[in-house]
Amino acid sequence: MENICFSGINYIIDNGEATVTKNSAVSGNVVIPSSISYKGETYRVTRIGSEAFYHCSGLRTITLPNTLPRIGNGAFYGCTSLRSITIPEGVTEIEGLTFRDCSSLTSVRIPASVEKIGKNVFRGCSALSSIIVDENNKVYDSRNFCNAIIETSTNKLILACENTIIPDGVEIISEDSFANTAGAIYLKYFSLYYIKIK
Repeated sequence: MENICFSGINYIIDNGEATVTKNSAVSGNVVIPSSISYKGETYRVTRIGSEAFYHCSGLRTITLPNTLPRIGNGAFYGCTSLRSITIPEGVTEIEGLTFRDCSSLTSVRIPASVEKIGKNVFRGCSALSSIIVDENNKVYDSRNFCNAIIETSTNKLILACENTIIPDGVEIISEDSFANTAGAIYLKYFSLYYIKIK
């Protein structure tokens, strides 16, 4: 295991794999490659580590590779200038607090591969206005263009924004699902016979 810096980004390399580790002064537009080279060896980038870009307030956009199975806890916590991020297909887990307080983030798209979203992942993302879940995702959905994330098996709303329309079929609303909203929320009560706060 060794700590290295490649193209201005810190990594930990071990057993042929590389994890993006803590960075304190990254800014601008950043591209994380699918692999890096060091001393003649190639390392596949397989993880964005916990708090990897914690409070990198100058980070504006970041492009992630499709070699990541998960994004670590609080990886982009407090990146207040982060406006755009594409979560690549292949990511199966977004750990808790990943985008906490990314107050400039306006949109998010959850790919089909995501199976688990941790707690408070988008809390404090006050500019969030567009939420889309890939229609092929088997765990979550954003049915009827509702601008929200719904856990499909339980019909539980887990994330909303100011443009959310609660759609037909939702039965449970998570207690922090509207934590980012300051404006009007539009409720469409079709088969929503009760709301269980959970």
